[in-house]
Amino acid sequence: MADRETLTLTIHGLPAFNKDVDGEVFARKLFKFMQALAVADETANGGRRLKYLIERLEKNTATAAVREQVTTGTAQYESGVEYFWHGVTMIYHDAIRARELPVRFVRYVEELASGVGDSFQRGELKVANDNLVPIDENLEINAKKVIADIRRIQSGTIRPFSGVANIALDGTVITLEGRGEADKAVVKLTAGGKEIDCLLHRLSDDKMRQVWKKRCTVVGVGHYSGNRALPDYIEAVSIDPVGQGTDWSRWKGAFHSIEIDESDWN
Repeated sequence: MADRETLTLTIHGLPAFNKDVDGEVFARKLFKFMQALAVADETANGGRRLKYLIERLEKNTATAAVREQVTTGTAQYESGVEYFWHGVTMIYHDAIRARELPVRFVRYVEELASGVGDSFQRGELKVANDNLVPIDENLEINAKKVIADIRRIQSGTIRPFSGVANIALDGTVITLEGRGEADKAVVKLTAGGKEIDCLLHRLSDDKMRQVWKKRCTVVGVGHYSGNRALPDYIEAVSIDPVGQGTDWSRWKGAFHSIEIDESDWN
């Protein structure tokens, strides 16, 4: 087995109990945390390919760190930790792309945050480089909102978003065509495997070699027709290969949506 990323869950207790965490509360939160990771693995890989091993448990701070490992015989796989992290970040910032996430995943995130201020004070999810997403009322509220929107889209009550919005995604460049002043790339998303067209400013030959058939981060403006949850295409501002170690800092602020009027939802 080869290990990838480590993800840490921390729960903080209520002041009334000297900030000690109720064991039953922590056990429930850890269970929801693991359920969300399982859905992340299933969605990213089309089935379970990963195991999440407990790397560290800390009693004083009610912290659990899990390490992702590949099951024997799995040649190629996508990181469930990365899918989880991107998904939680989108939910926290109420990004439009959060409506593309599986309802089960969002529900587990909502249940992870439920009871904040009541059964526990707050919490956080942390990955490499000390990047974190708070487990607080904002996460719970936005998770409920995302679930409601997904249900409404599925039932036909509302159509998917129509308009433009800032977007950052992670995927592999599977097609790259030179078209004069602009290039076109087709990127297969790391989370879910769907394909999206990306329009790029004219790339240098070196840049084309760097991104061709590589897993990259694409940042730009997504154009949504309202016919599906994903953008029809992206006008990319930048496209860069993902390094050997995930640089989580590149995602800081990338999921903040631009201001959108409710009339943009058909």
